[in-house]
Amino acid sequence: AAQDFGRAESARVWRVENELSGRARRTLSSEHSTETSSVDTRSGKSNRITAVSGAASIGDSTLRERGAAMIFNFYLFDRKGECLYHQEWKRLSSNRRSEDGNAKLMFGMLYSLKDFVKRISPTTPYEGFRHYITGSYKLNCVETMTGLKLVLTTDVNVGDIQHDLKDIYKIYIEYAVKNACYECGEPIQLEKFKDKLDSYVRTLSYFRL
Repeated sequence: AAQDFGRAESARVWRVENELSGRARRTLSSEHSTETSSVDTRSGKSNRITAVSGAASIGDSTLRERGAAMIFNFYLFDRKGECLYHQEWKRLSSNRRSEDGNAKLMFGMLYSLKDFVKRISPTTPYEGFRHYITGSYKLNCVETMTGLKLVLTTDVNVGDIQHDLKDIYKIYIEYAVKNACYECGEPIQLEKFKDKLDSYVRTLSYFRL
């Protein structure tokens, strides 16, 4: 699916970004998954984290049966780890950490997890992971050929949403990269981009407040 995305429908989008950034390209998917688990000694509950790369998702049909789904937040990082954009729709925790602090933790975790999965991958070449799942949320990620990382956190009932993340990438190209007022690599403050992203996310079948 990732190869089809790069070669066919979004070929023009890749070319535009390549012309504007001139950065080295990487691919989007792999075929390896790894699962780790731990036990909370206070509650005795198992905290499962599943990192998935490749076309198949682990347990998606089971997760969808648990109840209604929702979207928590979105992050867009450049290849250096700078948070270009963040938007939050729902928060269920009392986390008081700053937005900048959360973004730094998020990117650091993605960097470490990618390196971990790469090191234990039984296949070559390794190309990236798609999502991981905990007991309370799911983190979905797409990395573009120029190193941009698009991250959407949802609850665990949401299935494979790689296609939706790639649609969000198209919104970034159309309403940020192609905007003469925007300088690539800077935080996005464009109202048109914000409105288009928010409108698109609210049309997704698993969005609810």
